[in-house]
Amino acid sequence: MLGNALPTEQRDVLRDLLERNATSAQRIRAGVPQGRIVADKTGTGDYGTLNDIAVARHPERRAARRRNYVQQSHQERRIRLGFIAEAAAHPVATFT
Repeated sequence: MLGNALPTEQRDVLRDLLERNATSAQRIRAGVPQGRIVADKTGTGDYGTLNDIAVARHPERRAARRRNYVQQSHQERRIRLGFIAEAAAHPVATFT
């Protein structure tokens, strides 16, 4: 999405897919200020493992990249969605 690794048409398709992602409403998107454009991919594994990556931007400013990886112990299976939102809030507010 950022850079030139993909041809323009393919970057546009990827950006569109990631901006329409609906699975992160309680994760990265929950921590991003209203009005920002977010393109993200979420992942969830065993034992509460979360791996999310996003590019968030203000419509008139540069993009801020964000990635989160959370793994919890075998006994702690509860997925900490609020933690991902909280982790996303600071850098996005700072850079966008």
